[in-house]
Amino acid sequence: MNQNSGSNILHIIHLLPNLKVGGMENGVVNLLNNTNTNLFKLTLCCILDEGPLKARITNKDIKILNLRQKAGKRYFLIPKLAMLFHELRVDIVHTHNFYTGAYGIPAGKLARVPVIIHGEHGGFKNMGSRKYNLVNLLFRMCDGILTVSYSLKQEILEVNPKFEKKIHTIINGVDTNIFKKRSNEGVKEEKSLIIGTVGRLAPEKDYQTLIKAFKNVSLNSQNTILRIVGSGEIEEELKQLSRELEIGDRVEFMGQRNDVPDILRDFDIFVLSSIQEGCSNVILEAFSTGIPVIASNVGDNKILLEKGGGILIKPADVDELSNALKILIENKSKRLELGDEAYNWITQNRGINHMITDYNNLYKNLYSIKKGINL
Repeated sequence: MNQNSGSNILHIIHLLPNLKVGGMENGVVNLLNNTNTNLFKLTLCCILDEGPLKARITNKDIKILNLRQKAGKRYFLIPKLAMLFHELRVDIVHTHNFYTGAYGIPAGKLARVPVIIHGEHGGFKNMGSRKYNLVNLLFRMCDGILTVSYSLKQEILEVNPKFEKKIHTIINGVDTNIFKKRSNEGVKEEKSLIIGTVGRLAPEKDYQTLIKAFKNVSLNSQNTILRIVGSGEIEEELKQLSRELEIGDRVEFMGQRNDVPDILRDFDIFVLSSIQEGCSNVILEAFSTGIPVIASNVGDNKILLEKGGGILIKPADVDELSNALKILIENKSKRLELGDEAYNWITQNRGINHMITDYNNLYKNLYSIKKGINL
């Protein structure tokens, strides 16, 4: 345990590949910014490089290290990280995703760090035998395995059920001061009704189904537009589909944006049409903005919507998505009702303070158990 200014606090080091724009990186930045540095000393170590999200780290008490390693196998990183942990007198190593875990977990054992936690943010399906064996070994070295969704926990247990007692699930929280609730007056009559989505333009998001469903409802709803926020490898394919369906003038591709909280407040309906998902951060952000959500029944979407706040649909089902859109387009009071349900659930269950409390308890409990003390 670290000695700082006469008080005992735990020193936690987080390991990330980099600070590029992504869900995992965004979640770690939110965790760092909101952790009480009177209770924990925080270090962030980027193995490959920093990135644009560094600018979002507002907690000035956080030490940021950049190892600037080239991608690929770098086994010398294990002793290098072990020396770093020892020099910094680290109490808890928290690795994020497989790449940093492969180096950070054995380095933590080598440095005799009291607590090693590995955070998984996705990707356990179709695992090869060599990776399975390595994951098995790494997880045995951990004191805790953290998942950000319940569906990911189940994926891990399918690979190896003996890790059940080590696994802890903490769903990300939302900063309700940033993702503020939109006005309950909703959209004025003379303004277009906006259907929107936010995310990487990748095959697993299945935006094709959303565009086709929008085509169906737009035939009888001339004042609706579709806004797609994000960038990715299938952007041109999606634009071409919009043109082929003759709705190119009503589908707006807004690219990668830094003002997503403001953009969400303009949406009347949020849609997540994914065929693969964990626990969607953007659903939580839409909830915090007070927007009704239509989401496919994959990952943790069912858990998020079971208390209200939206409509759950079958994945890759154009007709079912079209019907859900039609219900909300034609019923403003239903939109507002679901939006209020979503906002109330977030503020009562998954505000940023709920997430921070869960992490604080996990860190202190694991350290107390390992050291046989009460914190």
